[in-house]
Amino acid sequence: MRIKVCPDGSLEMLYTDAIDIRAIGWVTVRRASQVEYDHARGGWTVEFVSGGWLGRGEALVEDSAAAEVFAARSAALAAEVRYLEARL
Repeated sequence: MRIKVCPDGSLEMLYTDAIDIRAIGWVTVRRASQVEYDHARGGWTVEFVSGGWLGRGEALVEDSAAAEVFAARSAALAAEVRYLEARL
């Protein structure tokens, strides 16, 4: 787990049940992405709230047709976490 300490003293991290974030203090939770099943393509994709999708090689792509399609939801979730943690 990576935790980023911002200049104003706030913390940024990916949510996990591993720690009780309420113990840290005031908490604001924002969704960064979502993993959804794409029926037309027969697999799971990662879409970012700020725009774009997770593409091959864990690159950000702007076109949903270029999004990586994962056979297993767990693989999509793992790729999502790797992508987001690398950018903290």
